[in-house]
Amino acid sequence: MAQRKMQSRYQFDLHPSENLLQNVVDKEFQNLLTPFYFLTMIFCLRKYDLRDNYVTPNTKRDLVTCALGMFIAYMLLFCTLRYFATVFDTSTVFAMYLITYVQYAINYTILCFLNVIEGKLNVDVLLILHQINKSLQSSADDRKLKYLSWMSTSGLLVVYFLLVFFKLLLDPLWNWSRATFIATTLIFDLELLYIVFIAYFLACKTDTWRQMLQEKRMYPENVISNENEEIELDEKLLKFEMIINALELTKKSSRWTILFHFVIAFTQALAYFEILILWIKNNSADPKVTSSHLYGVILWVFKSLITETFLCITCEVLYRRIAAAQVEVILYLAYHPSCTVRRFKKNFFRLSKIRLEMLSPWGIFSVDAALPLRMVALLANYIIVLLQFAFL
Repeated sequence: MAQRKMQSRYQFDLHPSENLLQNVVDKEFQNLLTPFYFLTMIFCLRKYDLRDNYVTPNTKRDLVTCALGMFIAYMLLFCTLRYFATVFDTSTVFAMYLITYVQYAINYTILCFLNVIEGKLNVDVLLILHQINKSLQSSADDRKLKYLSWMSTSGLLVVYFLLVFFKLLLDPLWNWSRATFIATTLIFDLELLYIVFIAYFLACKTDTWRQMLQEKRMYPENVISNENEEIELDEKLLKFEMIINALELTKKSSRWTILFHFVIAFTQALAYFEILILWIKNNSADPKVTSSHLYGVILWVFKSLITETFLCITCEVLYRRIAAAQVEVILYLAYHPSCTVRRFKKNFFRLSKIRLEMLSPWGIFSVDAALPLRMVALLANYIIVLLQFAFL
Protein backbone atom coordinates (compact mmCIF):
# COMPACT_ATOMS: atom_id res chain seq x y z
CA MET A 1 0.00 0.00 0.00
CA ALA A 2 2.85 2.41 0.79
CA GLN A 3 4.29 1.77 -2.67
CA ARG A 4 0.96 2.62 -4.29
CA LYS A 5 0.78 5.90 -2.33
CA MET A 6 4.25 6.85 -3.53
CA GLN A 7 3.26 6.11 -7.11
CA SER A 8 0.16 8.25 -6.69
CA ARG A 9 2.16 11.16 -5.32
CA TYR A 10 4.66 10.92 -8.16
CA GLN A 11 1.84 10.96 -10.67
CA PHE A 12 0.68 14.32 -9.34
CA ASP A 13 4.03 16.03 -8.90
CA LEU A 14 3.68 19.42 -7.23
CA HIS A 15 6.88 20.83 -8.77
CA PRO A 16 6.81 19.50 -12.33
CA SER A 17 9.52 21.70 -13.83
CA GLU A 18 12.09 19.92 -11.64
CA ASN A 19 11.55 16.85 -13.82
CA LEU A 20 12.21 17.79 -17.44
CA LEU A 21 10.50 14.64 -18.69
CA GLN A 22 7.20 16.09 -17.45
CA ASN A 23 7.51 19.34 -19.43
CA VAL A 24 5.26 18.00 -22.19
CA VAL A 25 1.97 19.87 -22.69
CA ASP A 26 -0.78 18.32 -24.79
CA LYS A 27 -2.48 20.14 -27.66
CA GLU A 28 -5.87 20.35 -25.95
CA PHE A 29 -4.42 22.31 -23.05
CA GLN A 30 -2.34 24.50 -25.36
CA ASN A 31 -5.51 25.51 -27.20
CA LEU A 32 -6.82 27.07 -24.01
CA LEU A 33 -3.76 29.34 -23.79
CA THR A 34 -3.26 30.10 -27.50
CA PRO A 35 -4.52 33.74 -27.50
CA PHE A 36 -2.43 34.67 -24.45
CA TYR A 37 0.74 33.04 -25.76
CA PHE A 38 0.34 34.48 -29.26
CA LEU A 39 -0.23 38.06 -28.08
CA THR A 40 2.60 37.98 -25.52
CA MET A 41 4.95 36.85 -28.29
CA ILE A 42 3.88 39.84 -30.42
CA PHE A 43 4.66 42.21 -27.54
CA CYS A 44 7.97 40.45 -26.75
CA LEU A 45 6.75 39.48 -23.27
CA ARG A 46 6.14 35.75 -23.38
CA LYS A 47 6.36 33.97 -20.03
CA TYR A 48 7.82 30.70 -21.33
CA ASP A 49 8.97 29.02 -24.51
CA LEU A 50 6.46 26.52 -25.91
CA ARG A 51 7.72 24.49 -28.87
CA ASP A 52 6.78 21.04 -30.16
CA ASN A 53 4.49 20.46 -27.17
CA TYR A 54 7.42 21.06 -24.81
CA VAL A 55 7.62 24.04 -22.44
CA THR A 56 10.85 25.52 -21.04
CA PRO A 57 11.65 28.67 -19.04
CA ASN A 58 12.84 31.82 -20.72
CA THR A 59 16.61 32.16 -20.82
CA LYS A 60 19.06 35.05 -21.02
CA ARG A 61 18.84 34.77 -24.79
CA ASP A 62 15.25 35.93 -24.50
CA LEU A 63 16.63 39.20 -23.17
CA VAL A 64 17.48 40.05 -26.78
CA THR A 65 13.80 39.88 -27.70
CA CYS A 66 12.91 41.83 -24.56
CA ALA A 67 15.57 44.42 -25.41
CA LEU A 68 14.02 44.84 -28.84
CA GLY A 69 10.60 45.36 -27.27
CA MET A 70 12.01 47.87 -24.76
CA PHE A 71 13.84 49.74 -27.53
CA ILE A 72 10.61 50.12 -29.52
CA ALA A 73 8.66 51.14 -26.41
CA TYR A 74 11.20 53.78 -25.37
CA MET A 75 11.47 55.14 -28.92
CA LEU A 76 7.70 55.55 -29.04
CA LEU A 77 7.82 57.16 -25.59
CA PHE A 78 10.53 59.59 -26.74
CA CYS A 79 8.60 60.56 -29.88
CA THR A 80 5.39 60.99 -27.89
CA LEU A 81 6.98 63.17 -25.19
CA ARG A 82 8.75 65.24 -27.82
CA TYR A 83 5.40 65.79 -29.49
CA PHE A 84 3.81 66.73 -26.15
CA ALA A 85 6.49 69.36 -25.58
CA THR A 86 5.36 71.14 -28.75
CA VAL A 87 1.58 71.02 -28.24
CA PHE A 88 1.08 71.61 -24.51
CA ASP A 89 1.51 75.18 -23.35
CA THR A 90 1.50 74.44 -19.61
CA SER A 91 4.16 72.53 -17.73
CA THR A 92 1.58 70.94 -15.40
CA VAL A 93 -0.24 69.17 -18.22
CA PHE A 94 3.06 68.00 -19.69
CA ALA A 95 4.16 66.72 -16.24
CA MET A 96 0.91 64.74 -15.84
CA TYR A 97 1.39 63.01 -19.17
CA LEU A 98 5.11 62.51 -18.46
CA ILE A 99 4.37 60.71 -15.18
CA THR A 100 1.71 58.51 -16.75
CA TYR A 101 3.65 57.49 -19.86
CA VAL A 102 6.95 56.92 -18.06
CA GLN A 103 5.09 54.58 -15.68
CA TYR A 104 4.09 52.48 -18.66
CA ALA A 105 7.67 52.24 -19.92
CA ILE A 106 9.03 51.33 -16.48
CA ASN A 107 6.33 48.69 -16.03
CA TYR A 108 7.19 47.16 -19.41
CA THR A 109 10.88 47.06 -18.46
CA ILE A 110 10.21 45.36 -15.13
CA LEU A 111 7.93 42.77 -16.73
CA CYS A 112 10.62 41.98 -19.31
CA PHE A 113 13.16 41.17 -16.63
CA LEU A 114 10.65 39.31 -14.46
CA ASN A 115 9.76 36.98 -17.33
CA VAL A 116 13.42 35.94 -17.46
CA ILE A 117 14.15 35.92 -13.72
CA GLU A 118 10.92 34.07 -12.84
CA GLY A 119 10.98 31.81 -15.88
CA LYS A 120 11.00 28.60 -13.83
CA LEU A 121 8.10 29.87 -11.72
CA ASN A 122 6.02 30.60 -14.83
CA VAL A 123 6.70 27.11 -16.17
CA ASP A 124 5.77 25.59 -12.80
CA VAL A 125 2.42 27.38 -12.96
CA LEU A 126 1.74 26.15 -16.49
CA LEU A 127 2.73 22.54 -15.82
CA ILE A 128 0.79 22.19 -12.60
CA LEU A 129 -2.28 23.60 -14.37
CA HIS A 130 -1.69 20.98 -17.04
CA GLN A 131 -1.50 18.23 -14.39
CA ILE A 132 -4.71 19.48 -12.78
CA ASN A 133 -6.43 19.53 -16.15
CA LYS A 134 -5.45 15.91 -16.80
CA SER A 135 -6.45 14.64 -13.37
CA LEU A 136 -9.75 16.56 -13.26
CA GLN A 137 -10.68 16.35 -16.93
CA SER A 138 -14.01 17.91 -17.93
CA SER A 139 -15.12 18.74 -21.46
CA ALA A 140 -17.56 21.33 -20.08
CA ASP A 141 -14.70 23.09 -18.28
CA ASP A 142 -12.60 23.06 -21.45
CA ARG A 143 -15.38 24.72 -23.42
CA LYS A 144 -15.88 27.41 -20.78
CA LEU A 145 -12.15 28.08 -20.45
CA LYS A 146 -11.61 28.25 -24.21
CA TYR A 147 -14.55 30.65 -24.51
CA LEU A 148 -13.12 32.80 -21.70
CA SER A 149 -9.62 33.00 -23.20
CA TRP A 150 -10.76 33.89 -26.71
CA MET A 151 -13.59 36.24 -25.75
CA SER A 152 -11.58 38.15 -23.14
CA THR A 153 -8.61 38.72 -25.44
CA SER A 154 -10.85 39.55 -28.42
CA GLY A 155 -12.86 42.00 -26.33
CA LEU A 156 -9.65 43.67 -25.12
CA LEU A 157 -8.39 44.06 -28.68
CA VAL A 158 -11.71 45.57 -29.79
CA VAL A 159 -11.70 48.10 -26.92
CA TYR A 160 -8.17 49.25 -27.71
CA PHE A 161 -8.87 49.44 -31.43
CA LEU A 162 -11.98 51.57 -30.90
CA LEU A 163 -10.22 53.84 -28.43
CA VAL A 164 -7.18 54.45 -30.65
CA PHE A 165 -9.25 54.77 -33.81
CA PHE A 166 -11.69 57.36 -32.45
CA LYS A 167 -8.97 59.34 -30.67
CA LEU A 168 -6.98 59.57 -33.90
CA LEU A 169 -10.13 60.55 -35.73
CA LEU A 170 -11.50 63.13 -33.27
CA ASP A 171 -8.62 64.37 -31.11
CA PRO A 172 -6.15 66.76 -32.82
CA LEU A 173 -3.59 66.12 -30.04
CA TRP A 174 -3.22 62.50 -31.05
CA ASN A 175 -0.65 61.35 -33.62
CA TRP A 176 0.56 57.94 -34.75
CA SER A 177 3.45 57.69 -32.25
CA ARG A 178 1.12 58.40 -29.34
CA ALA A 179 -1.52 56.00 -30.67
CA THR A 180 1.04 53.22 -31.17
CA PHE A 181 2.49 53.73 -27.70
CA ILE A 182 -0.97 53.54 -26.11
CA ALA A 183 -1.71 50.41 -28.15
CA THR A 184 1.36 48.69 -26.63
CA THR A 185 -0.09 49.17 -23.14
CA LEU A 186 -2.59 46.46 -24.06
CA ILE A 187 -0.03 43.97 -22.76
CA PHE A 188 -0.62 45.09 -19.15
CA ASP A 189 -4.34 44.33 -19.35
CA LEU A 190 -3.50 41.08 -21.11
CA GLU A 191 -1.24 40.07 -18.21
CA LEU A 192 -4.14 40.69 -15.83
CA LEU A 193 -6.52 38.67 -18.00
CA TYR A 194 -4.05 35.77 -17.88
CA ILE A 195 -4.35 35.80 -14.08
CA VAL A 196 -8.14 35.91 -14.49
CA PHE A 197 -7.91 32.83 -16.68
CA ILE A 198 -5.84 30.95 -14.09
CA ALA A 199 -8.20 31.90 -11.26
CA TYR A 200 -11.24 30.78 -13.25
CA PHE A 201 -9.43 27.59 -14.28
CA LEU A 202 -8.80 26.75 -10.62
CA ALA A 203 -12.40 27.63 -9.75
CA CYS A 204 -13.71 25.24 -12.41
CA LYS A 205 -11.41 22.42 -11.31
CA THR A 206 -12.29 22.96 -7.64
CA ASP A 207 -15.95 22.65 -8.53
CA THR A 208 -15.23 19.50 -10.55
CA TRP A 209 -13.38 18.06 -7.54
CA ARG A 210 -16.36 18.90 -5.31
CA GLN A 211 -18.82 17.32 -7.74
CA MET A 212 -16.79 14.12 -7.85
CA LEU A 213 -16.85 13.90 -4.06
CA GLN A 214 -20.55 14.75 -4.01
CA GLU A 215 -21.35 12.01 -6.52
CA LYS A 216 -19.43 9.52 -4.41
CA ARG A 217 -21.39 10.67 -1.34
CA MET A 218 -24.87 10.67 -2.91
CA TYR A 219 -24.65 7.28 -4.59
CA PRO A 220 -23.70 4.51 -2.14
CA GLU A 221 -22.86 2.12 -4.98
CA ASN A 222 -19.88 4.36 -5.78
CA VAL A 223 -18.40 3.79 -2.33
CA ILE A 224 -15.47 1.42 -2.64
CA SER A 225 -14.25 -1.15 -0.17
CA ASN A 226 -12.34 -0.10 2.92
CA GLU A 227 -8.99 -1.45 1.72
CA ASN A 228 -9.09 0.80 -1.36
CA GLU A 229 -10.90 3.80 0.14
CA GLU A 230 -7.76 5.19 1.76
CA ILE A 231 -5.86 5.12 -1.54
CA GLU A 232 -8.66 6.88 -3.42
CA LEU A 233 -9.10 9.55 -0.75
CA ASP A 234 -5.33 10.13 -0.72
CA GLU A 235 -5.44 10.75 -4.46
CA LYS A 236 -8.35 13.15 -4.04
CA LEU A 237 -6.37 15.00 -1.39
CA LEU A 238 -3.39 15.19 -3.74
CA LYS A 239 -5.58 16.66 -6.47
CA PHE A 240 -6.85 19.32 -4.09
CA GLU A 241 -3.29 19.92 -2.92
CA MET A 242 -2.31 20.62 -6.51
CA ILE A 243 -5.06 23.25 -6.73
CA ILE A 244 -3.77 24.93 -3.55
CA ASN A 245 -0.20 24.70 -4.81
CA ALA A 246 -1.22 26.26 -8.14
CA LEU A 247 -2.87 29.11 -6.26
CA GLU A 248 0.31 29.65 -4.23
CA LEU A 249 2.48 29.72 -7.35
CA THR A 250 0.05 32.08 -9.07
CA LYS A 251 0.20 34.40 -6.09
CA LYS A 252 4.00 34.51 -6.33
CA SER A 253 4.12 34.98 -10.11
CA SER A 254 1.38 37.64 -10.26
CA ARG A 255 2.24 39.91 -7.33
CA TRP A 256 4.07 42.52 -9.42
CA THR A 257 1.56 42.38 -12.28
CA ILE A 258 -1.45 42.98 -10.04
CA LEU A 259 0.28 45.66 -7.97
CA PHE A 260 1.51 47.65 -10.97
CA HIS A 261 -1.82 47.42 -12.76
CA PHE A 262 -3.80 48.81 -9.83
CA VAL A 263 -1.24 51.51 -9.00
CA ILE A 264 -0.86 52.70 -12.60
CA ALA A 265 -4.62 52.65 -13.22
CA PHE A 266 -5.17 54.73 -10.06
CA THR A 267 -2.44 57.31 -10.72
CA GLN A 268 -3.37 57.56 -14.39
CA ALA A 269 -7.02 58.23 -13.57
CA LEU A 270 -5.99 61.01 -11.17
CA ALA A 271 -3.60 62.52 -13.72
CA TYR A 272 -6.21 62.52 -16.49
CA PHE A 273 -8.85 64.06 -14.23
CA GLU A 274 -6.36 66.72 -13.16
CA ILE A 275 -5.67 67.58 -16.81
CA LEU A 276 -9.40 67.81 -17.49
CA ILE A 277 -9.91 70.07 -14.46
CA LEU A 278 -7.08 72.37 -15.55
CA TRP A 279 -8.44 72.69 -19.07
CA ILE A 280 -11.97 73.41 -17.85
CA LYS A 281 -10.82 75.89 -15.19
CA ASN A 282 -8.44 77.86 -17.40
CA ASN A 283 -10.43 77.39 -20.60
CA SER A 284 -7.06 76.83 -22.25
CA ALA A 285 -7.91 73.99 -24.61
CA ASP A 286 -10.05 73.68 -27.68
CA PRO A 287 -13.58 72.50 -26.71
CA LYS A 288 -13.18 69.68 -29.20
CA VAL A 289 -10.00 68.56 -27.44
CA THR A 290 -11.63 68.85 -24.01
CA SER A 291 -14.66 66.80 -25.00
CA SER A 292 -12.47 64.17 -26.68
CA HIS A 293 -10.31 64.00 -23.57
CA LEU A 294 -13.40 63.61 -21.37
CA TYR A 295 -14.72 60.72 -23.45
CA GLY A 296 -11.28 59.13 -23.52
CA VAL A 297 -10.91 59.40 -19.73
CA ILE A 298 -14.33 57.83 -19.16
CA LEU A 299 -13.62 54.96 -21.55
CA TRP A 300 -10.10 54.38 -20.22
CA VAL A 301 -11.09 54.42 -16.54
CA PHE A 302 -14.10 52.21 -17.31
CA LYS A 303 -11.84 49.76 -19.17
CA SER A 304 -9.41 49.55 -16.27
CA LEU A 305 -12.22 49.21 -13.75
CA ILE A 306 -13.92 46.44 -15.74
CA THR A 307 -10.65 44.49 -16.12
CA GLU A 308 -9.80 44.75 -12.43
CA THR A 309 -13.37 43.97 -11.38
CA PHE A 310 -13.25 40.91 -13.64
CA LEU A 311 -10.18 39.71 -11.74
CA CYS A 312 -11.71 40.40 -8.33
CA ILE A 313 -15.00 38.64 -9.11
CA THR A 314 -13.19 35.63 -10.56
CA CYS A 315 -11.02 35.35 -7.45
CA GLU A 316 -14.13 35.62 -5.28
CA VAL A 317 -15.71 32.77 -7.25
CA LEU A 318 -12.59 30.70 -6.61
CA TYR A 319 -12.65 31.39 -2.86
CA ARG A 320 -16.34 30.47 -2.63
CA ARG A 321 -15.90 27.25 -4.56
CA ILE A 322 -13.08 26.25 -2.23
CA ALA A 323 -15.43 26.97 0.69
CA ALA A 324 -18.09 24.81 -1.02
CA ALA A 325 -15.54 22.00 -1.31
CA GLN A 326 -14.88 22.30 2.42
CA VAL A 327 -18.59 21.94 3.13
CA GLU A 328 -18.74 18.89 0.86
CA VAL A 329 -15.93 17.22 2.82
CA ILE A 330 -17.92 17.71 6.04
CA LEU A 331 -21.03 16.23 4.41
CA TYR A 332 -19.02 13.30 3.11
CA LEU A 333 -17.87 12.52 6.64
CA ALA A 334 -21.48 12.71 7.88
CA TYR A 335 -22.53 10.11 5.30
CA HIS A 336 -19.49 7.85 5.72
CA PRO A 337 -18.18 8.19 9.30
CA SER A 338 -15.17 5.92 9.11
CA CYS A 339 -11.66 6.38 10.49
CA THR A 340 -10.28 6.76 6.96
CA VAL A 341 -12.74 9.53 6.11
CA ARG A 342 -12.06 11.31 9.40
CA ARG A 343 -8.33 11.23 8.64
CA PHE A 344 -9.07 12.56 5.14
CA LYS A 345 -11.16 15.42 6.59
CA LYS A 346 -8.44 16.28 9.12
CA ASN A 347 -5.71 16.40 6.45
CA PHE A 348 -7.96 18.35 4.09
CA PHE A 349 -8.72 21.11 6.59
CA ARG A 350 -5.12 21.22 7.80
CA LEU A 351 -4.08 21.82 4.19
CA SER A 352 -6.76 24.50 3.73
CA LYS A 353 -5.92 26.41 6.91
CA ILE A 354 -2.15 26.34 6.53
CA ARG A 355 -1.66 26.94 2.81
CA LEU A 356 -4.84 28.53 1.48
CA GLU A 357 -4.41 32.28 1.01
CA MET A 358 -6.09 34.94 -1.09
CA LEU A 359 -4.24 36.59 -3.94
CA SER A 360 -2.50 39.54 -2.34
CA PRO A 361 0.33 41.45 -4.07
CA TRP A 362 3.05 41.63 -1.42
CA GLY A 363 0.34 41.68 1.29
CA ILE A 364 -0.66 45.25 0.42
CA PHE A 365 -4.29 44.41 -0.38
CA SER A 366 -6.37 41.30 -0.92
CA VAL A 367 -7.94 40.62 -4.30
CA ASP A 368 -11.60 39.95 -3.54
CA ALA A 369 -15.04 41.18 -4.56
CA ALA A 370 -14.86 44.24 -2.29
CA LEU A 371 -11.60 45.58 -3.76
CA PRO A 372 -13.18 47.50 -6.71
CA LEU A 373 -15.50 49.31 -4.29
CA ARG A 374 -12.53 50.31 -2.14
CA MET A 375 -10.61 51.52 -5.19
CA VAL A 376 -13.55 53.56 -6.53
CA ALA A 377 -14.11 55.12 -3.09
CA LEU A 378 -10.42 56.04 -2.81
CA LEU A 379 -10.39 57.48 -6.34
CA ALA A 380 -13.55 59.51 -5.65
CA ASN A 381 -12.00 60.96 -2.48
CA TYR A 382 -8.90 62.15 -4.33
CA ILE A 383 -10.94 63.59 -7.22
CA ILE A 384 -12.98 65.59 -4.70
CA VAL A 385 -9.72 66.90 -3.24
CA LEU A 386 -8.53 67.94 -6.72
CA LEU A 387 -11.82 69.73 -7.35
CA GLN A 388 -11.54 71.56 -4.03
CA PHE A 389 -8.02 72.76 -4.81
CA ALA A 390 -9.13 73.93 -8.25
CA PHE A 391 -12.43 75.69 -7.55
CA LEU A 392 -12.53 76.55 -3.83
